[in-house]
Amino acid sequence: MNVPMLCQVPYGIYEWESMGEAIAVSILDLHGINSFSRPSAKMILHKVSESLSPGKSPEELEKADPKQALKRLDEDSGNFHDFQLWRVMHSMVVARENPNLEAQVLEVFGKGQLLAVAEEMGNWVRLHAPSGCLGGKLNTDLNQVRRPCAYMLIDGSAKGLGQLLQKT
Repeated sequence: MNVPMLCQVPYGIYEWESMGEAIAVSILDLHGINSFSRPSAKMILHKVSESLSPGKSPEELEKADPKQALKRLDEDSGNFHDFQLWRVMHSMVVARENPNLEAQVLEVFGKGQLLAVAEEMGNWVRLHAPSGCLGGKLNTDLNQVRRPCAYMLIDGSAKGLGQLLQKT
């Protein structure tokens, strides 16, 4: 019996590894959200809005006055705290462990990214990260690196960088 043979496809180990990973992630996606899921923009927006203003949907936050939408009740003191949204204006801006140019870098943010700011302190801002995740390119979790908060420089003119952050 003569069976036609297909020629062997010249895939290397990296190609097979990538295909196997893609198949595994696809199967995991069928069973719900997991650590390998690719989040949609809507899911990310929902998580951010829940973190900044619990009980409000992303649609409510889009329509609301930004000053009122980001008010949050501090359960310990019973006072409301304002959080501001700031935009990264420079190609890359770093968050540091304290308001000092020599402090350790905790996170990196790219141009256009939005930041939740808890407090403005002169030429520095303290980021608001209730869950510990800063949301930058390094995926830093403040709880894992055992740091209470992160700070970012607003104006880098002293270092020749110009405006780094801007209130929205």
